[in-house]
Amino acid sequence: MYLGLFCSDTYNVKQQLRYLILILAVMLTTLCASIAFAVDTGAQFGLIGGASVPDAANTHQYLLYGIKGSTFASENLTIGGYYLISNNGTQAAPDGFNYSLIGVQACYQLPAGTGETFLGVRAGITKLNVMPVGTTTELVMSPYHYGIFVGHDYLIREWLLLGFEGSYIHAETGRATSGGTNYIRDSFNIINFLVSIQVRI
Repeated sequence: MYLGLFCSDTYNVKQQLRYLILILAVMLTTLCASIAFAVDTGAQFGLIGGASVPDAANTHQYLLYGIKGSTFASENLTIGGYYLISNNGTQAAPDGFNYSLIGVQACYQLPAGTGETFLGVRAGITKLNVMPVGTTTELVMSPYHYGIFVGHDYLIREWLLLGFEGSYIHAETGRATSGGTNYIRDSFNIINFLVSIQVRI
């Protein structure tokens, strides 16, 4: 069992600032890449967020939010990336467990009604933040994750999309070493229900 509290309010602020800077960096990189590859095929980019429920021990529902972007590799196939971070949960876990997901995705899209229905796969790195019992330093673990997602984008305007999606993500076992001691966090699964707003260029 872990003990989880952040060291101070200042530490929390620094963590959030780091997350914000990373989000902005990924946002800029994804946007530039999308524009570069979208000359003939088009691309879309925007914000995403909603409920996230991991089945890891002693965790509850989380808020997951971030960005995603993709470009059309063909008429129906898109490739892109995402960066999502969680809060500390509706009830903080005893070890301060929270996570972020960054990776790449491939998606097959089909016109349906006033928008597009999509089915895809995601894979990337999970950043786990935990504070084990007997330590005063937060540990960071970086296991791989992979999963599937399905949803629908509604075409509000030619350039504006409102999307809804559900996804299943499996995170591998996390490992870290501190003070000569090895710590292990068991693998777990995450169910996400997310809403997105995207601009198509």
